[in-house]
Amino acid sequence: MAEIRRRVHHITFAGDDGLGGHCTGTVTVCVPHDQGQGRVCVDQGPLVDSTGPTCVGACTSGCAIEMALSQPLCSGENLPAPLVQRLSTAQQLVARAAATSGKHKAKKLMRNGIKALKQAVGIAAKDARKGTISAGCAASVATEFGNAKAGADRWLGSR
Repeated sequence: MAEIRRRVHHITFAGDDGLGGHCTGTVTVCVPHDQGQGRVCVDQGPLVDSTGPTCVGACTSGCAIEMALSQPLCSGENLPAPLVQRLSTAQQLVARAAATSGKHKAKKLMRNGIKALKQAVGIAAKDARKGTISAGCAASVATEFGNAKAGADRWLGSR
C-alpha cells in the first residue's frame, strides 16, 4: 500500500487581555492531503505568515504603515495598559486612514494616528525610566514612530 503524505500546518496565535497582558503560542496540526490512509506527516516549517492585516485592493503606503504598526514591538515584555491602548489607537487610526477614500478625512485620521503614536513614544520612555519596560522596548517604539512618521509624511504628500 502506498504511503499517503499529510501536511503539517503551523498555527501561531497571540492573546491580549486589554490590560497589558500578552501571550503567544504555536501549535502544529497534521492534515491529510486526501481521504486516504497513512500516518506520515511532512513538516516543511511555517511557509506563510497570515497573522497581520491585509490590504483590500492595492497596498498603499498608508496600508504599509498600518501593517508595520500591527507587528509586535516588544516581544516577551508585558506592556503597561496605557501604552498598549495608545499603540492600539494609533494602529486603528492609521488603518481607518488607509481605508478612507475621502482625502480630507484620510489625512486627518493619519495625522491623528501619528500623533497617538508619538504619545506612545512618550509613554514608553516614561515606562522605561520607571523600569516597567526595557530601554530596548522604548527604543523600538521610538524607532517605529520614526518609520511611521516618515511613511505618513510621504503618504500625506501623495494625497
